[in-house]
Amino acid sequence: MPELKPNKPGQDRRICQCGECGAFFSTVSVFDRHRIGPHDGERRCLTVAEMQKRKLVNRAGVWGQPGPAVPHWEQVQEETV
Repeated sequence: MPELKPNKPGQDRRICQCGECGAFFSTVSVFDRHRIGPHDGERRCLTVAEMQKRKLVNRAGVWGQPGPAVPHWEQVQEETV
């Protein structure tokens, strides 16, 4: 199971860190996608090339799914009148 850590000091958002390879992940589901093999056998972490082939992206040291360059929680909201 990944360890949940604060993303940045003062932020509530958490990220996952793999205890095997040390990589950081934006969500538990992305963490789960980087582990392959049978649970009762030799399970391993994907390599960087394998993660990129599966369309995972690394932004500022955190692996996640492709999406906007600026996360939705950091985007400026326009006021509607």
